[in-house]
Amino acid sequence: MHPQPPPLRQSVAAGSAEVNTQTPVRRPVGRWAGPRWSLPPRTLWVAFGAVHAWLVLVGVVLLPRKAFYDLVLYRNWVGLGLHGGPWPVLDVPSVYPVGALVPMLIPAAISTTSTAAYALGWSALVTALDAVAVRALVRRGGTRGAGWWLVFLVLLGPVAMGRIDAIVAPIVIVALLASTRRPAVAAGLITVAAWIKVAPGVLLLPLLTIARRRLRDVVAPAALVTGGIVAAVALGGGLRYVASFLSAQDARGLQVEAVSASPWVLAALARDDVRVLLNVRLATWEIVGPGTAGVARALDLVLPLAVVGLAALIWRARARPLDVLAWAPLALVTLLIVANKVGSPQYIGWLAPPIAVAVASRTPGLGPPTPDSGFRTRIAGLALLIAVLTQVVFPLSYRSLLTGNALIAVILVVRNVALVALLGAVTARLAHGPPGATAPGPAPLSSSTVGPAEPEAVLPAIGVSVAGHRPT
Repeated sequence: MHPQPPPLRQSVAAGSAEVNTQTPVRRPVGRWAGPRWSLPPRTLWVAFGAVHAWLVLVGVVLLPRKAFYDLVLYRNWVGLGLHGGPWPVLDVPSVYPVGALVPMLIPAAISTTSTAAYALGWSALVTALDAVAVRALVRRGGTRGAGWWLVFLVLLGPVAMGRIDAIVAPIVIVALLASTRRPAVAAGLITVAAWIKVAPGVLLLPLLTIARRRLRDVVAPAALVTGGIVAAVALGGGLRYVASFLSAQDARGLQVEAVSASPWVLAALARDDVRVLLNVRLATWEIVGPGTAGVARALDLVLPLAVVGLAALIWRARARPLDVLAWAPLALVTLLIVANKVGSPQYIGWLAPPIAVAVASRTPGLGPPTPDSGFRTRIAGLALLIAVLTQVVFPLSYRSLLTGNALIAVILVVRNVALVALLGAVTARLAHGPPGATAPGPAPLSSSTVGPAEPEAVLPAIGVSVAGHRPT
């Protein structure tokens, strides 16, 4: 007689599911020792108002020329177009995809001549979009994910509101929340975000990896959105410039804040042949010294190759679909920061949507913490550290960095090392899975997937193979 094997189980924590051949039974409610960013709903919305009011105060009143400088550019671009001048994309090349014109135009209804008035309109738009994202986070898992995001926004500072990336972040949050239930909606939203700022486009890769009907649920929605946007640009006479944003960064050198610039940032403290210079045409500060030009050119090739390599790793992890949804988006956006010759401070805001969704998706009160709860906490905490170090560098001490202040240079390098550590941790998680997990067979998602409130409800929804058959 052979002993009866124990039921097959897998840790659920960050996107894995608990598998049991028997009927799932709700675990007794207990205290969850995970991240403590949860707030009472009323307190959350009071904090939401306070956080956004603070960001507006800093950006519009206290540090307008530093924190909200990009809004001057946006106002000028749409102001010229509205008064008979050239439109970005439609008439001249642009550094942003054409979709960026939409949020830039909305505050122009208030003013195209007053930067302060335009900035207030922009801030109102960002606040409204953030409110939609916060409500979606609360509906998914209470106030924990939204509370973490508010802390992140405060620590990152005014660049979390005063750049085009602030428009994209709430769209990506809603898209990631929709990915388990409505992958087609998620693919459409991600494509819209990519036509505002290119980076979110890589988030289609996890959806392609785990979708059961890839053509219907991912490719078709993305193609429809893209086709509609390109057709609109063609009607406006700007078809020849519709992809101009793809080559707009070619002339850039190695930006001083870029992760790969770290050795030269330290070298500049002691060497006269390493300097920080202004790229006047692009209005960016770049590090110039022996080897910097070669590194900048190499990163143009390294970045796409690294994305391809990470995509292959995500494909290998497809047997853990919820794991892929939880951590592949974070790995991809972190890679876009680490392997980039551009290191603008607003890029750090790309980290927030996948982490906020991951924190929100962990339902509290379902028993003792798992090993993955600690992983989630460490990742969320590391991102907060990265955010606050970024604000210390920009906008608070940026001039000191440019003039060779050793302390600020070290803070920047520490921030960059933390980014590399974050990428390493999440990539390792995708490669190996949660501690002690036994991966089930591939379990693709479809548009009929139900997003559960309880981890035990995940399995019937995503169709994990158990005991040789797939649940219906």
